[in-house]
Order: sequence, then C-alpha cells, then structure tokens
Amino acid sequence: MREIRCPRAWDDVLGEILYSKPVQFDDSLMFRFDKHFETEHPVYMWPTGLEDRNGIDGYHKDIWEYHGVRYTVEWDVDEAMFYLRHPDKNATIDDHISMDTFDLGVIIGSIYENPELLEQKDSDN
Repeated sequence: MREIRCPRAWDDVLGEILYSKPVQFDDSLMFRFDKHFETEHPVYMWPTGLEDRNGIDGYHKDIWEYHGVRYTVEWDVDEAMFYLRHPDKNATIDDHISMDTFDLGVIIGSIYENPELLEQKDSDN
C-alpha cells in the first residue's frame, strides 16, 4: 500500500512547523498534529510527493537550492500543480519552473522557519 504523505502546518505563535500523522477510521481519514496549535490561523503546507537528492520530502513553501540558486516551492491554483518559483521577481526567466528536476537539488529550509535564507541570497547579488 502506498504511504500517505501528511500535511504540516506553520504556527506563528509557537514559531515552528508542526507535523501530522494519518489517523484512519472506518469511514474517514484525518491528520493529527504532534502538538496543539496556539495560533488561530495555522498555515497548512501540503507535501509535493517528491523528494530532494537527500531523500527529504518536499512541501509547499520549502526553500530548494540547485546550483547556488534558491527557489520556493509554490502551488499554482489555475494549473493545479506545484512549481519552483525563482526568487528574483525581476528575473527574465519564467518563474514557473517544473518540478521534474526536484531530486537534483536540496531542501535547505522553509520560508516560515528560515526567511533569512532568501533575504541573504538577495543581498548577495
């Protein structure tokens, strides 16, 4: 049977990402988080179903690095797909980069836990 990949959530009051596990009942499936939320508005991050080159599961809002360039994992509602967004808003390249090379790069953090990783890269340019 295929493993169920569970969502995680950012709690801005706790200042951390909480992870969930599946709980199955006769007629339903739900996710239980490892702690109680302190925030009124958790930000849920869904798994992409892909792993980076180190075997780490990718999630929405992760920071992914490839050849020294850092991208964020985003969700396109219109296209119903995950994609990699180039951090340079003025970049001349298309910011919807395919996830088919995801296993070549590494996840180095998330935009919630490690926002400085994107800021630092911006200041280096």
